[in-house]
Amino acid sequence: MKNFIFTIWILILISIVGYFVWWAVRNNDKAKNDNEYFLGGDLIVDKEKQEEIINDFKKDTGEVYINSKYNFSFKKPDGYDVGFFAYDESRDIVLLQKQGGIGVQIVISSFDENGVLTESRIRKELPNLDMRNISRVYNGSIDGLSFLSSGEAFGKSAEIWFVYNGLFFQMSTYEGQATILKEIINNFDIK
Repeated sequence: MKNFIFTIWILILISIVGYFVWWAVRNNDKAKNDNEYFLGGDLIVDKEKQEEIINDFKKDTGEVYINSKYNFSFKKPDGYDVGFFAYDESRDIVLLQKQGGIGVQIVISSFDENGVLTESRIRKELPNLDMRNISRVYNGSIDGLSFLSSGEAFGKSAEIWFVYNGLFFQMSTYEGQATILKEIINNFDIK
């Protein structure tokens, strides 16, 4: 029975990853032409996408995603589904997904240092990581870094990384959807 449940979870995770890959390939040509936005950078947002995402957060459904394992919460934007998955023994994933492909992945893992995550600390571990438009993110609960990146697995992305109480949070979405990271951070609370 235990193997059956494990197999089901693996199939669900593979399906989610497959959906992200399918959506990215399907929208690749469109994304190349999209105006870009980033939280603290110099890029300008596609106004229609920004308004759509912000309006999803303004619709006060009263729904809040609460993660009791890691003691954090954020306002769930209207129309989004949220899932929590154990990726492996050392990482868990929170996925936010809206029909039409807008989504966010939050990877949570243990981290052996406390304090504010810095660009130099990231570059020490990942010297070849593409990091552009780097800026600090602070909302009263968390203090981290936001930046644009690109890689073979995910393509162009917007990222927010921070450390809190021995945990490393990596929030990622497609570069053209960076507004959603800003809205999540504005509504993010951790104890």
